[in-house]
This record gives sequence, structure tokens and C-alpha cells, in this order.
Amino acid sequence: MTIQPTTSQEADRERARKSQWPVATGRRAERVSAATSKIQPTEESIHRAVVQLLTLTRKPGVTFTHIPNGEVRAKGVGGKLKGLGVAAGWPDLMILAHGRAYGLELKRAKGKLSPAQIAAHEALRAAGCEVATAYGFDEAHRALASWGLLRGS
Repeated sequence: MTIQPTTSQEADRERARKSQWPVATGRRAERVSAATSKIQPTEESIHRAVVQLLTLTRKPGVTFTHIPNGEVRAKGVGGKLKGLGVAAGWPDLMILAHGRAYGLELKRAKGKLSPAQIAAHEALRAAGCEVATAYGFDEAHRALASWGLLRGS
């Protein structure tokens, strides 16, 4: 006997688990991994959670921005941006606090850095910037706290 889900959201999750399609909750915030049968957050959902954390708990004097290099763009826009100085591989978030610069790259649990990201992170470190790659929200939270950027850290 098969037990049917009790809500449409549970049914969506079950269909997604079986099919590997995004789960229909929120802004496609989760994907289902058939190998583990666990819901895995997308990089975007991790990013949004980290931005919310920074927005709500950053210390005074801490400011940040997202570097939107990874987005799909119309033909020709990439060349224009490159000509204006946009460089590949920069961390997702650049954070400034009290004369210091921090770069935070956000990845899913099994995400990998591209060669451009590795090179950019090395160049930023050589210039005196602290750079960390966080695999999930918890690692991002730990990095921000270790840098002393959050209240209570």
C-alpha cells in the first residue's frame, strides 16, 4: 500500500524527488538529489540566505555588494562589460569593513571553483583581500563570523 502525500506541496516534492526536477517551492530554492533523497539548496537560495544574514546582522561599518558575473546575458553584452573592466572569477559577494576587503564565494555542497575563480581569488589574496569559498550557508556564516563582520562575533 502506498501512502499518498497530504498536500499539493508534498506531492510536488515527491514528484521532484523521483524526477530530479526543481522543487516547486518559493523561487526554485531547492533541488532534489535522487542519490540521497534529500533536498539540496541551490546556490541562489544559499546566496539569498547569506544576503539576508548580512542585511540583518552585520556590524555597523560593514557594507557589501553582489558581483553578478555569472548571469546569462544577451549576445554582445559580455564583450561590452569586459571592455568596461568586468573580470571573470570574482567572488559572489564583496564585503568592505573598516578599511578591509573580503570576498565570499558561495557554492552548493558539491560545487567546484572554475579556473577563472581560482585565479581571481589568488589575485585578490595577493592584493590583501580575505577570500573564502563557502560550501553552503553554515560555512558562509562561519566565514563571516570569523572575519568579525556579524553582531555577536
